[in-house]
Amino acid sequence: MIKEVINLVKQNNNDISITEKQIIFTYLKNKHICFEKNNVIVKYLNDITQLNDFRNFEKICKKFQLDNMNELLQIMEQLVSDTDKKTNGVVYTPFEVKKYMISEMQIAYNGENITICDPACGCGSFLVTIAEYLHNKFNITFKKIFTNLIYGIDILEHNIEKAKVILTVLALENGENFNGKFNLLVSNSLNLDWKKTFSNIFRKGGFDYIVGNPPYVSLKNMSSEVKDSLNQWKTASYGNTDLYIIFYELAMNIVKCSGTIGYITINSFFTSLNARGLRKLISSSNKDFYIYNFEDKQLFENIQSYTCISIIKPSIKGSRIIKFDSEITFDQHIKTDKRKSVTKKLDDQSGLPWILINKNALSNIEKIQKFDQKLSNCNIKNGIATLKNEIFFFTPIKEDDSFYKFIIKGIEYQVEKTVCRNIVKPNIIKNEDELIAKLEKAIFPYKQSEDGRVICYTENELKEHFPYAYYYLSAQKEELLKRDKGSKEYEQWFAYGRRQGLNSYGIKVFIPYIAKHPFAVISKEKDLLFYCGNAIYVTDVVEAIFYKKIIESSVFDYYIRKTSKPYSNGFYSLSKAYIKNFGIPSFTNEEYLKFIHATQECANEILIEKYNIKI
Repeated sequence: MIKEVINLVKQNNNDISITEKQIIFTYLKNKHICFEKNNVIVKYLNDITQLNDFRNFEKICKKFQLDNMNELLQIMEQLVSDTDKKTNGVVYTPFEVKKYMISEMQIAYNGENITICDPACGCGSFLVTIAEYLHNKFNITFKKIFTNLIYGIDILEHNIEKAKVILTVLALENGENFNGKFNLLVSNSLNLDWKKTFSNIFRKGGFDYIVGNPPYVSLKNMSSEVKDSLNQWKTASYGNTDLYIIFYELAMNIVKCSGTIGYITINSFFTSLNARGLRKLISSSNKDFYIYNFEDKQLFENIQSYTCISIIKPSIKGSRIIKFDSEITFDQHIKTDKRKSVTKKLDDQSGLPWILINKNALSNIEKIQKFDQKLSNCNIKNGIATLKNEIFFFTPIKEDDSFYKFIIKGIEYQVEKTVCRNIVKPNIIKNEDELIAKLEKAIFPYKQSEDGRVICYTENELKEHFPYAYYYLSAQKEELLKRDKGSKEYEQWFAYGRRQGLNSYGIKVFIPYIAKHPFAVISKEKDLLFYCGNAIYVTDVVEAIFYKKIIESSVFDYYIRKTSKPYSNGFYSLSKAYIKNFGIPSFTNEEYLKFIHATQECANEILIEKYNIKI
């Protein structure tokens, strides 16, 4: 229903601000809420001149029975531009999730003022849910809640305006005509002088509660204003950070020592490289970090995200992670009184990935990782990265002795065979037969220098030696120049986006980036290129068979399922970061030969015995 209403209003009017006013007006009328004496609402709707348009819209919304505050919130949060969604990470949090988080935070009120802050409040979704909770549980007036208890910050002025309107509507539909001042501020929370802005609160040690759904924005999508504010944050100094990681650090800075934090975020910070700083911070925080991890289960409608709820409370036992059972759905989780949990004491402040599993599984993982020889010691390399694969890679529709012919965007081109290399995508091949069937061609504008380096042809060289390839790439020049947002200078405008994988040569064991069950594919073609995957480079085919049996073993599958990042539909990451610590046991020559000639089932039994584990 929500999607249908949003589609309808977008069809009727492309002006989002007018659409929002239509929705608020219709909601008030549908609920028979009198608003004529409310300054906030009257001011918000004061430029309404075409009431007939609103009455027509009212009929549309009545058809879908738009008379629920949570539906109103969902529509108002989703009526943002695609640019805002990408730059500011706008994602609507379902009501049941917010309600559950607030319950787990155990917000207490004894008559004295408490302070609750959402530092990235959007249009006030969490603030509305908290206000309802405080009003219903403790019989607090909305006037007191809005003026003394809840605080919200957002970088967008329009969001704060919407938050004020929606909170006002909440009070009105509960019989209160609130005309006072909100504690809602337009600001970049990461660049705000919190202690100065909220001096009265920080004289008492900070906020009692921090709650919210921090923005999901990767570094490449951040606005310049936000990027400029990252330098002051410790957690931002570890690779390409995500904005939600910084918001954890912010929350721990502005909450009281005795306070509680409740966030719903993506769950990649358990293991990701760019979250090392956050894991270090948590390990030294003397907090209990309660994790409700839903792994590959999707909590957000139409958003593919892997989420967890984090409740952070003071600890008397040092820094600990308490992770609750993730083998159940969210609905099952909030209804059960018998949740299983795993506790891990955080006495290691190195920022290593967290392995949050039970004691038996942890013992197995430690046995697997104890061997000095690990996959990280092998020659594992990433594939090439052009940043415009659809331009450089193709499948020929026909060929002759000199040229490959292919079609791009409805236009047929031909390029010289001598400027092309075979290339494969490990993510889509499961065996050696598929390796052959799914080979593509890559335009490879590189040559080997006298000292053995791989260097890009100059433009004149490419034009002279490969005029057809030059003609084709010239037709794509405008698109190629858009890579890295047009801000990076390459060796040549037609060079690949990154230099990784250009000088890789040898027999390879391909491993996909993600898979339901690990598999490996051997390639004897030494100059075969690849992308979207890893490859272990080996000296001979016998060594390749050895690693293939390791990767496809039940032990490796078990290890990945216990330590790697889950994706939807039972897929797990096999990227180098997650497989590098897998230990390789030692073999005598006799054992080695027996292992490589064994069936996979027998190889599994050999490894289980080598690792001395039960799986």
